[in-house]
Amino acid sequence: MKHYMRIALRYALLGLFGVLSFAQQQVAATNTGTPVYALTSDVITSSITIASTSFTNSTLTLPTTPTNTTVHGKCHLVYQQATAVATVSFGFGLSNAPTELYVTSSIGTSATSATTAYTAITTVGPTIVGAAATPGAAATNYAADFDFVLVTGSTNPAALTLYGLTSNAADALVLEPGSSCSYQW
Repeated sequence: MKHYMRIALRYALLGLFGVLSFAQQQVAATNTGTPVYALTSDVITSSITIASTSFTNSTLTLPTTPTNTTVHGKCHLVYQQATAVATVSFGFGLSNAPTELYVTSSIGTSATSATTAYTAITTVGPTIVGAAATPGAAATNYAADFDFVLVTGSTNPAALTLYGLTSNAADALVLEPGSSCSYQW
């Protein structure tokens, strides 16, 4: 019995090394100087104030994702409001309609709670992701986190932009430095 196990293990290892060798050859054969995986990010370096009750570009825009590509990404925001009486909302917009954009969100409203949601988007314009959230205290930083998977079709590359709004223009949404979005494919 041990003999058969050794033979099976030997063939399994040879098969594994053969697959790895084949994969390395394939990467070498198709590598034309463009990385197989790329990490792209955008970071806010100074506070962004959004005093609009309509979706406003946060300046966090990721470069265009090529056609027939699936990318996984994240956005981490630090936000606050001056008086914390209005709700804030975040949304994603795309330059072209994706095959699908799946987003999970967690928007902090206090030190111990957050609103969470899942959203699927197939349109171009800004679409709310997650529920509207009301910060628990004025001039206090809260976190908002978004994980997404963007699937582009065969004809439409797509650039993704994060938007924000406040329900009361007198209580502006402020995105703090260090807030960022990134994706990898």
